[in-house]
Order: sequence, then structure tokens, then C-alpha cells
Amino acid sequence: MIEFDVPEHEISRAVERASRMKFKKRASDTLQFESEERQKQMAIAGMVGEAAFQQWRKDAIHADTKDFDFVSKGLRIDIKSRSVSYQPKLHHDHAIPERDREQDHDILVFAAVKKDMTKVWLVGWSYKKDFFEKLAVKRKRGDEKIKDDGTVLKLKASNYEVTYSKLNGIHA
Repeated sequence: MIEFDVPEHEISRAVERASRMKFKKRASDTLQFESEERQKQMAIAGMVGEAAFQQWRKDAIHADTKDFDFVSKGLRIDIKSRSVSYQPKLHHDHAIPERDREQDHDILVFAAVKKDMTKVWLVGWSYKKDFFEKLAVKRKRGDEKIKDDGTVLKLKASNYEVTYSKLNGIHA
């Protein structure tokens, strides 16, 4: 796992890009419908996660397609970011929506973005095929999950979930 400090200009750039995006109501993994503001915050976290990846892999070319975010050495890479309150632990997990299985890419990179956007942790990576066939657990809508603090989370949409310790490590 690698920690990055996010430069203010990257946060500003992400906020500016997200303000130009159009959002619509859609089902999410945790809420019945995400508000436009919540979707905007999720988009900003995604862009900040991408900025951290580009700091790490300077050779990566930003593609920003619907299926992947970068190309490096001929591989199509999709960054999966989530917001966190504190540095992730290896026993924590990361869920991605079921619909993402249809995306056309080769590698998934998992990023945890601090809610104030000042830090990003690139936690791990996986080949797409390995992720869906070997590493991830499919969670169905209605499944309950108990978080570290004892809170019970009821899923509103199906997803695929992986524990960070199962991913390939990311090193400086």
C-alpha cells in the first residue's frame, strides 16, 4: 500500500471537472438512490484516486473512457476508488457494482481516498479475470454486512467485494 498526499490543484481540478458532469438518480450499493451531491462527491473521489495513480505510474496514459482510466504497457487499467475516513487496513474490503463486470479492461487498481481528499492510498491491484473468478465474493441485494464498528449495512444493489489482503500489493 502506498500513501499519497493530494496536491490542492488536483483537488480543485477534480471539483471543477465534477461540476460539469450530469448526474441522474441511480441505485447504489448502500443507499436506495444516491443524491446528485453524493454522486458528485463519488466522482471527485474517483478523479483524486486517478491522480494518485498517475503520480505512481508516470508512464500511464490517461484514457478516461467508460471502460478504463489509463493505458500502460498495452494494458487497460481501471481505477476503483472509494471514500474512507481513515487509512484502510488489509482486512477491510472494497466493493464494486455488479454492472462494472461488463467494463472492458485488463487490470483493476483499488484506491482509498480520504473524505477530505487530502490523502489517497493505492491499496492493491488485480487482473480483471482473477478478480471476478477467484478473489471477489458476490454480494446480492438485501445481503447484510457488519462493519468494523458493528454497524449493519443492508445492500440495496448487488456487488462484488474483495478483502484488500487478497489483492496484489502496490509498492513504491
